[in-house]
Amino acid sequence: MGLFSKLFGTKENTPKRQVLEKESGEKEKDSGTSCMLLYESIPQFDAKSLESRIQKRLGGVVSAISCSADLEGMTALLSLEEDQIILAGLYFSYPKDVLDTVLQVCHFSQEAKQTFYQSQAHIFLTYRSTTVSPHLQYDRLYQSIGCLQEEDNQAIGVIQESAMTAHPIDFLSAIESERKDLLAGKSMPFMSWIAWTGGCVKYILDQNTIWFVTKGNHNFGLPEFAFKGRPDQGNSTMQIFNALFAYMYFYKAVLAPGHTADLAGLSLKFSAVEEYKDLFTGKYGTLVVSFR
Repeated sequence: MGLFSKLFGTKENTPKRQVLEKESGEKEKDSGTSCMLLYESIPQFDAKSLESRIQKRLGGVVSAISCSADLEGMTALLSLEEDQIILAGLYFSYPKDVLDTVLQVCHFSQEAKQTFYQSQAHIFLTYRSTTVSPHLQYDRLYQSIGCLQEEDNQAIGVIQESAMTAHPIDFLSAIESERKDLLAGKSMPFMSWIAWTGGCVKYILDQNTIWFVTKGNHNFGLPEFAFKGRPDQGNSTMQIFNALFAYMYFYKAVLAPGHTADLAGLSLKFSAVEEYKDLFTGKYGTLVVSFR
């Protein structure tokens, strides 16, 4: 029996895979972040107006900007010293196979998920950088999304295939409300963490056992986390993962198999992935978290 079959079983006893609200190796020299903004119809943009909005929102960090837009598509190139933000409008439906893969593990309503399948256009946003921290890259991408929304508010939501996550467009207000804390750089605001990493996917083995596994930490140069627990430990597991993320990302803590840590009164230990390595191992490895 293959590893996938061992985990998910046969058709009769296949465990369910879902998301709760929603890859350590050498980091790559070049970094960047990206996401897709989906629209229910072809968006209408005024290039000069969009340039003005972006310049106003991002302020002095933008040294040059060039936008073009028509009924066939749109492009924008933002220069930020040595970095670039690129926006590219693709006026056709987002691939259904990608939506199927991502949305099946997203934890928001089926009604909202169905709107993603109605997309008629999408805008690819990418931040190219070798110096700017990932959380600031995401912040600037989402500030750019805010400008696009001001120009044409028909966006459905954001999808990030690399983190196996998506969220409806109204999630933007929650992220914006946390922005001050994000820019302070001392913790990772919870809703922003959910939006940008996907929180974690849960793999249900049986009615009493679940693997909670992150899928988007690698976008921040971090290992993924995994925890084997009970169904009622979902919220507490998310809080632990979020705190560990901040500890490693903002405070540069190094955690590896064999290490221990005390976190908010909890005594934790870390080990290497032994089960379902092909599913759980991330780009920079995966740390299995447990109590000691």
